Amino acid sequence: QLVNAPTAGQDFRAFFAAATLAAHGGDPYDWTALGHTEEALYNSPGHIRVGDAAYYDFLPYPEGPWLALALEPLTGLSWRAVYPIFAALMLLAIAAGSWLILSRLGWPSTRRRIGVVVATLSPIVFFNIFQGQVTALVFLGFAAAWYLAWRGHPVAGGLALTLVWIKPNLGVALPLVVALLEPAAA
Repeated sequence: QLVNAPTAGQDFRAFFAAATLAAHGGDPYDWTALGHTEEALYNSPGHIRVGDAAYYDFLPYPEGPWLALALEPLTGLSWRAVYPIFAALMLLAIAAGSWLILSRLGWPSTRRRIGVVVATLSPIVFFNIFQGQVTALVFLGFAAAWYLAWRGHPVAGGLALTLVWIKPNLGVALPLVVALLEPAAA
């Protein structure tokens, strides 16, 4: 039922539509063009109309252009084929980020494995994966930056931290958090 739920991958679908529009030379920040693209991708093929439970309401594309750019090569496939790949990659990013943070906190390997499993099975992770959000990449960027700064690799940590720019609203705050957590690396 979850796979066929009308809201499955809702945020991802906005990202995929933006990538599709960009792949055809359009501007993913042009809401009119994006609305037409979303309609063509999600409602028109099934003749779904307003009021139908499966109707996909317009979602603007609020992320940085690099997310659309990264998804462009996959726009030749249907969104239903790409969404599980995207979801698996987000789940992997959460697991990797959890591993790095727990490593940084000094958890022994056995406890770290359990912690990663518990983190990836948490309700917030389910919600993020189900909706198709990219916060997993922000989490991974933050975790990798903190871990690498702690290991004495501030440049590599800074490069990892660029992942937070996928969600520009977090792009300023998280570098400050890493600087506060690892002042010697800042």
